[in-house]
Amino acid sequence: MFTKNSYEPLMPCNNMNMFKITVTSLPTNNFDGKCFIYVGPAKNKRSHVFEFESGKRSQSNQFEFSYTDPKRSSICLTMVNRKSFWSDDRKLGETELLISDFSTAKPEVKEIQLSNNGPKVLIRTQRVEMY
Repeated sequence: MFTKNSYEPLMPCNNMNMFKITVTSLPTNNFDGKCFIYVGPAKNKRSHVFEFESGKRSQSNQFEFSYTDPKRSSICLTMVNRKSFWSDDRKLGETELLISDFSTAKPEVKEIQLSNNGPKVLIRTQRVEMY
């Protein structure tokens, strides 16, 4: 449809590609205090946190992120241990996952090792692309 010599699209261009990630299984090592897993893009991963304590059953949390280019987008997983409220965080492991490594056909379950000798976590992911 044309209005005032310009094209007006019939539908708005909405490129909302979604990446959903759920941390389902955590290491059962005996850590002192609480552990945190930060999930998200490298620039603002601290705004998405998953907290758990050693020896206690933790609930899985699902995080959703939007992206435009799967080859240039990534998600960081960082696990830290905090022994007390006043102590500094001790990084246990970190890894970066490219969005393009995950399939759009079906949800995937992967075991990810954080750093070289870091703990392993089990994640469930789903990548949804809108065209």
